Amino acid sequence: MGPTDAQKRYDTRTDLGNTPQVDGDGKLYLGRTSGQLTGKGNYQAFCDWCVTRKLNPPDFVAKPDLLNNDPWEGLVPTWYWQSRNLNRWAD
Repeated sequence: MGPTDAQKRYDTRTDLGNTPQVDGDGKLYLGRTSGQLTGKGNYQAFCDWCVTRKLNPPDFVAKPDLLNNDPWEGLVPTWYWQSRNLNRWAD
C-alpha cells in the first residue's frame, strides 16, 4: 500500500534529516519499531547514541531494516526518551 500523499511528504522532510530532493528517503527511513523512528537524521542520531554506549550497532542509515531486530527495536524508545530529556516531565 501507499505511498499516500501524506507519506510522500516525508521524502523531502529536511527537519528529519532527509534530503530536499524527491529521492525515496521518506520510504527508506519510514517509522520503524514501537517508537516509530522516522527520518534519516534520527536513524543516524540513534546509531550515534548506540556507539557512544559501546553497543556496536550496525549502520542503520545504510541498512535501516536492521532496526527491527533485537536489541535495537527495544532501545529506540529509550534513546528517544533520553535524547528529548523527557524525564523532566515524568519527575
